[in-house]
Amino acid sequence: MDEVFEKRLLLDRETLHALQQRRNGPSAVRLTLHLGAVSVTSWVIVAWPQLFLTSVMLTVALSWMVSGMFGPFHECVHKTAFESRGLNTLGAWLSGLLFGMAPATYHAFHFEHHRFTHDPERDPEIMTYPDALAVWPETKRAWLRLAGGTPLIQLKYAVLIRFLKSENKAGKPTALWEPTGARRREVFWQSWLIVGFWVGLVIIAITVTPAVWWLLLAFVISNAWQLLWTSAEHTGLPLEGTILNRTRTVLSNRFVQWWNWNMNFHAEHHAWPGIPWHQLPAAHELVKSNLDHLVSGYTALHTNVLHQHNMPTANAPVDG
Repeated sequence: MDEVFEKRLLLDRETLHALQQRRNGPSAVRLTLHLGAVSVTSWVIVAWPQLFLTSVMLTVALSWMVSGMFGPFHECVHKTAFESRGLNTLGAWLSGLLFGMAPATYHAFHFEHHRFTHDPERDPEIMTYPDALAVWPETKRAWLRLAGGTPLIQLKYAVLIRFLKSENKAGKPTALWEPTGARRREVFWQSWLIVGFWVGLVIIAITVTPAVWWLLLAFVISNAWQLLWTSAEHTGLPLEGTILNRTRTVLSNRFVQWWNWNMNFHAEHHAWPGIPWHQLPAAHELVKSNLDHLVSGYTALHTNVLHQHNMPTANAPVDG
């Protein structure tokens, strides 16, 4: 998606063109290290299951790593991670299996989200869970449900189940973003591959080694990390206005940025989705004075939500 959603000329054509250049190197290195960390940690959990406390700690660590798989999955579906279509397809599958969503499904869902960001009648994110992704929770109990990842698990499950069956007889979509025809058939078979992967792990856990249950638990926990990140992207912001008015950028430390593939620079990504993840920090430096919602960290943002400070945005002011 190379569309430009920020209508003001904050980046001139030459600068934007330079920022949008795809490169294989950065994503190849990052994805190899990321998948390597996931693989090694998974192997250790399965190979040494006797130490309960160690398994717990490694499972939490693995859940963090798996949650970060949303980054390469998102980039590869956008076709910005690599220069070639084939590498983007490969990367989307390697990360999408762990994220728990078929690439074709996410393409249809996510591109509609870009076109109608934070529109309560067209954005599939807030249409699915308006109480979690349109406005911030008003109670600590509601926030705990958000922080537990429940809405994201329900979303993944709902779209997966929806596309495990062929198109309805009338051929009409049940959601505005739902693909039909050839695209629907693609989503159909891809969804069955996702189910096959996870069912296969369950079968292995039951019949071969119970230690695989730790890996499945890590996937469940990963949704909590993912939702803490993704809820910070638009929740509590205006439902109309410029794209920068409807999207939030979160300043975070290098550790979070590394695992999150710079998706904390989300306003920049929504304004110019053709910019690859590794160029988002550079884009941020060029436009940060024009960002309407620039906040100082995920912890500070969610602390404001818990204490109902600075509502409805809950934005945490940037120090200095």
